[in-house]
Amino acid sequence: MKPACWEACFLYPCPTVEHSNNCLLLLCVLFLKPSGHYTKIIKTPDYKNYKSVSLPFTAPNDGYICGGVYSLGTTACYIYINNTQVGWNHSGGGSNTASPFMYPLSKGDIVTAIGYDQFRAYFIYTK
Repeated sequence: MKPACWEACFLYPCPTVEHSNNCLLLLCVLFLKPSGHYTKIIKTPDYKNYKSVSLPFTAPNDGYICGGVYSLGTTACYIYINNTQVGWNHSGGGSNTASPFMYPLSKGDIVTAIGYDQFRAYFIYTK
């Protein structure tokens, strides 16, 4: 199956399609570049520079939160950053099971979670 843009190349003259693509590119540049959306480069984790954290946790700098959700039975854990659900870990009923996670954080982000037996996490600073 060919994408719709493939058909557009045959239905409309090439200058029209090229103009549409240029307009779309211009809109993306005008919106994304000044706003900072999708332009932040993810920094490299400094795995030697970390600290153990408990929830709720507020990121002191840009970095990563990583760890595991531990379960004593069947459970579903929901992980939130700034009140937005970013993760869901399900443990299927075995005892002493763990689900790993790792999420990037910006300075000031608040991490919370619900529905877990044990939650072990580390904040990893960036280089």
